[in-house]
Amino acid sequence: MSVLSYPTIYRSLLWIRFLLARLHVDSLQGKKSKKAIKSTLKKLPKGSAALKEAYDEAIERIEGQLPEESQLAKSVLSWITYAERQLTTEELSHALAVEAGESELDEDNIPDIDDMISVCAGLVAVDEESDVIRLVHYTTQEYFERVREAWNPKAQEEIASTCLSYLSFHTFDIGHCYGDEDFRRRITQNPFLDYAARYWGNHALTVQQTIEKLALPFLRNMKQVSCSNRVMSVRNYEYEGYSQNIPMKITGIHLGAAFGMAYLLHELTHGDGNENCMFIDARDSHGRTPLSRAAVNGHEAVVKLLVERDDVKPDPNDNYGRTLLSMAAEMGHEAVVKLLVEWDDVEADSKDNDGRTPLSWAAASGHEAVVKLLVERDDVKPDSKDNYGRTPLSMAAETGHEAVVKLLVERDDVEADSKDKYGRTRPSWGNDSRTPLSWAAASGHEAVVKLLVERDDVKPDSKDNYGRTPLSMAAEMGHEAVVKLLVERDDVEADSKDKYGRTRPSWGNDGRTPLSWAAASGHEAVVKLLVERDDVEADSKDNGRRTPLSWAAASGYEAVVKLLVERDDVEADFKDNGGRTPLSWAAASWHEAVEAVVKLLVERDDVEADSKDNEGRTPLRWAAGMGEEAVMKLLGSHIKDQH
Repeated sequence: MSVLSYPTIYRSLLWIRFLLARLHVDSLQGKKSKKAIKSTLKKLPKGSAALKEAYDEAIERIEGQLPEESQLAKSVLSWITYAERQLTTEELSHALAVEAGESELDEDNIPDIDDMISVCAGLVAVDEESDVIRLVHYTTQEYFERVREAWNPKAQEEIASTCLSYLSFHTFDIGHCYGDEDFRRRITQNPFLDYAARYWGNHALTVQQTIEKLALPFLRNMKQVSCSNRVMSVRNYEYEGYSQNIPMKITGIHLGAAFGMAYLLHELTHGDGNENCMFIDARDSHGRTPLSRAAVNGHEAVVKLLVERDDVKPDPNDNYGRTLLSMAAEMGHEAVVKLLVEWDDVEADSKDNDGRTPLSWAAASGHEAVVKLLVERDDVKPDSKDNYGRTPLSMAAETGHEAVVKLLVERDDVEADSKDKYGRTRPSWGNDSRTPLSWAAASGHEAVVKLLVERDDVKPDSKDNYGRTPLSMAAEMGHEAVVKLLVERDDVEADSKDKYGRTRPSWGNDGRTPLSWAAASGHEAVVKLLVERDDVEADSKDNGRRTPLSWAAASGYEAVVKLLVERDDVEADFKDNGGRTPLSWAAASWHEAVEAVVKLLVERDDVEADSKDNEGRTPLRWAAGMGEEAVMKLLGSHIKDQH
């Protein structure tokens, strides 16, 4: 549990006192005489129970209003306290305008926002920037979470019914949209659609039987289901085609399973053979069944209900070769995983199209309990490799899940220092033969790195096919703590050189050190840590004769350039195989700090401002090619001075 600072506690107490004062002032409304006001003031609550009593009195004032006002306040407060996310004023006002049995929204029925606030006795407010309507304080939410069921026992039913009524409007009978612009227009023109589509099932889960008459027709309407699925499936509005890159051919059974609606699923799939009975094992366009939806969302009761049916395939592969066990394992649904692996028809170690097993997915996501459950089974290989040679341990190490890494490396059937074939996923990347330690170091997971390097069966300085060590990877990514941990070990060469640079031999810049990588990426703290060591050459040359200073200058990292050029063991004007100096590389840079780096270099006595590379190009010519007028002016001035 986090500890609050004194200023935070003080501000919170001040706010509570302000809130109390505000509620007390509101309690004086309607008191017309001095006697009535004095009487009310005498009765004001004091002490630790003051806030609760103030809220209780606010509720009494709400219930003492005209019936229509009291009902509006109760609806507003119930929506805000039960909502799965914050609602804007427009969303809530449209929700409140929905009428049971109507096929469209009557805009004349939309309540005024000021009226919505005024009837709530000072308990709600609107955030001016976000237009979110909310309770005035976190204690207000806590209060309503204690009293809301008794105060408005039908709230969830009313909210679920509102959502379903909205989703059943005739305007959504046209089904899904066929482009991003149409989708945006639909969301804009129907402000409550996003919330209703995403969360109707959350509200309906505990009241399935009471909202059955609304839910079943909606779930049987393929057009309305398609519309709702499109909205709830969209997660990222930033890329082109976002509204189309989602599963199609969704049925009401898919939606019901996704929300865990066991009762409604039973009603949808049982009947006397008429048209209202739906196919329970239908596949969407991604090859996923309702059972898949239930498993990925962790609905154990629905999974159990479905796998026990003769007309449901217990572990179907989707279009990507993934099973529902694989998806449940990735999401960490231990109860569902346990249920599935004990089923005879489920293969606990099945591989998807990339060769990944349920264990691999669970390990990568850090679900320790699921990993433990799977590795203890005789039919699961704890060290299985996917199509790219990566093991569950490798995945867990990259994602930094220390507990899972510890669980796996302590097993006799897991090779702690196994090497993959193709790096992350693609052979073209060229960083194959990487170990779990290499992945952990590159990702900066200090605890995992420490756990691995302390094992006798792990080589802390192992090289991949391109000569890159865990230290080299950590240095490039700027993970100072990991770099420090590794360079202080006797079995790690702090100045080791790789074979092919970043990934490709065709680049020709092989022979680079951890310092070279850190400098090229602008990691000042790592560069400082490395150059201060006796076993690191600050001016080392790679096979293209480029130095750490050359790489830093080319990338426009002023702080690293300053750190390096001020050292006696660094030659500031050294020429590489192409005859180019750090100044030449800096002048050709497009980075924001190019002028500062050029200035830093040309002001040194040991740097020739007009040096020529092997093709006769000067720093000035490079700057001209980049259109950097300020750099050209700076170089011209120094060339004149030097001549």
